Amino acid sequence: MRHHEWYQLQIPPSELRFDSYERVKEWQEICIALLKSYAERYYNWKKAGYLSEFMETIELRSDHPNFQEVYQLEIEESRKDIIDRLNKAKEFFAQHPESEDKQDLDKGMTVFQFLRHLYQPLIYLDAKGYQDIIKVSPVALNQGEYDLIKHLKHFYEKDQAFFTDRKLYLLRNKSRKGIGFFEAHGFYPDFIVWLVEKEHQYITFIDPKGLRQIQGLDHPS
Repeated sequence: MRHHEWYQLQIPPSELRFDSYERVKEWQEICIALLKSYAERYYNWKKAGYLSEFMETIELRSDHPNFQEVYQLEIEESRKDIIDRLNKAKEFFAQHPESEDKQDLDKGMTVFQFLRHLYQPLIYLDAKGYQDIIKVSPVALNQGEYDLIKHLKHFYEKDQAFFTDRKLYLLRNKSRKGIGFFEAHGFYPDFIVWLVEKEHQYITFIDPKGLRQIQGLDHPS
């Protein structure tokens, strides 16, 4: 613990003052937490090194767990207005499979299509606003994920010259069932983006979030 290069402790200086023996227990808990984190990261690093010898490139097939055939929605029965709008949206996209017009079911709940995504449609839900009203499986997009798709869609539509010789594909990556990174504590990015240019594929893993949990540009996730 005397070597500080493997961790950074952010704590008020007053918490480290040796003015009470009761603080020893707090320091012990801090040390245990740091050592557990170190052991977990070391284990994942060694595991990733071992598994890398057995990795192979495969084609993404339609039966991959990342693809979703149906949504399951549980809606509080008194909200028949949402159920009716949901049925209308379902009918609309069945009749207009190429449409990217969004269907607002309620404030903070939208069903929409982005045809560069590898399955349709996508659902955005303000989870806090509908916590006891609606449950969506697989989990609906949150605000940050919804914004990312809107920005990507806007870029795709407004900069067609860039995509003259390129193809864009987007896929929402499922947590614990999709593609994860062992060296990043089982990190599963929210999206996978393919940019296909002639014989090359550029694959990008995207997780739209803030930087509060990130310790520098070398952080594994």
